[in-house]
Amino acid sequence: MGRIQEWLKQARQNGEDPLIKIIWIWGMILVFCFAYFIWNTFLYGGIELLVSPETAASVVAIVAGLIFVIWYVRKE
Repeated sequence: MGRIQEWLKQARQNGEDPLIKIIWIWGMILVFCFAYFIWNTFLYGGIELLVSPETAASVVAIVAGLIFVIWYVRKE
């Protein structure tokens, strides 16, 4: 975690808000995952895949990770 703290400190010294970059990257990950799930739904022909427990678990994990990152960045 030392590198992350250094990066946060350096970004703040440069007048940047590191949270914006982190949220943008996380947003791109979410868009990719959503597109992947939609593609699989059309490819394999079933809404069951889109509402499957694996999809729900992936979305929950990604959102929980984003919440943790926001909390960690704001804590510093």
